[in-house]
Amino acid sequence: MAWFAEGGVGMYLVLASGVLVGIGGGLALIVAIAGWFFRPLRVVARLGAILMIVACILPMVVGVIGSTMARNNVRRAVELADPAQRELIIAVGNREASLPTMFGAGTSCCVLLPTVLASIVALTIPAPSDDEDED
Repeated sequence: MAWFAEGGVGMYLVLASGVLVGIGGGLALIVAIAGWFFRPLRVVARLGAILMIVACILPMVVGVIGSTMARNNVRRAVELADPAQRELIIAVGNREASLPTMFGAGTSCCVLLPTVLASIVALTIPAPSDDEDED
């Protein structure tokens, strides 16, 4: 878990956004399944599934922002460092600064699974037929 600590505050932001999007994807899947049985939920299920697909890029975006913040910290540290150690600080700092982006990409892929399932279920809900209106 040292890699998580090396990533800095951006890692916690990626984790928080991933958890929120994952919960939203799970809820979208539940609503999509319920949409098969309750007609009023059909439109909500479709909209929710589409919105969650778009939201899946949130952890990746947060990771890129976290990496940008970390790279700015590396630049500031290099300005104050001994000239003999600048190359080492740049190499280690850039390696650690790239961790939030990689974690964001992995998190986005993980939360994509329930969201894609919700989209498949929501978009395959049969349209209401005229026979159901007569009941």
